[in-house]
Amino acid sequence: MINRLKFKFFSKKHIPMDKMNLILTVPVYADFTEFANEDCIEGFRLNTTIKVDNPLEDILATAKARAEGKDVWIDLKGRQLRIKDYLVQIKKDEEVHYIELSHKIKLNLPAEMYLDDGNFSGTITNIIEGSKIIVKSSIERKLGLPLPAQGEIGIRPGMSINIPNASLEIEGNLTDRDKEYIDAALKNDMHKYFASYVEKETDITNILELDKEAIIGAKIESKKGFDFVENVYLKYKDKVQLIL
Repeated sequence: MINRLKFKFFSKKHIPMDKMNLILTVPVYADFTEFANEDCIEGFRLNTTIKVDNPLEDILATAKARAEGKDVWIDLKGRQLRIKDYLVQIKKDEEVHYIELSHKIKLNLPAEMYLDDGNFSGTITNIIEGSKIIVKSSIERKLGLPLPAQGEIGIRPGMSINIPNASLEIEGNLTDRDKEYIDAALKNDMHKYFASYVEKETDITNILELDKEAIIGAKIESKKGFDFVENVYLKYKDKVQLIL
């Protein structure tokens, strides 16, 4: 399924909302050629969370051809927390949920976490080796966390997780997969990226170090992101467009 998303860009040249076109979010392997000639379509955002087998260089070359000259934005996950692996252990009187994250974190515990657009929440009780969080619930589900047993809502690698706690610190930003996509983009002379959860100057400079021609759509998705807008954005306004 192809989802239509509208982003408002804030750059040195303001575009009124009633003049905005659409940027379509499409799977990296989708054939979206039929949309390329639509006047309302400004460009395409490639959903890079989907696992693919073909070489990324070939996939991006195909996407570029299908866009027929319109912008193709490659979505970089950056410091956005995602599930790397998941397991639930059912004991006599409790369930223990182990969620391995895409990044190592530092966090004051206990702390609330949310999955599935906030429909499911839990309290993190422990962190192992920086990247594996543990949540517990009673086997009767009358106490503790309303997290479901494995498979009940399809908890799976790639799902995003939100921890709205001011003490949260995420180590690093670009993932190995992000870097692979940037390398493949360079080979295809593609230089436009969306960057998730931009919060620090390094979230921009790390991309520019790999692609000096990069144009970055910085997604502002947290309070720290607004601090970036206030304190850092103007330094990179020629390279960065804000997405709120």
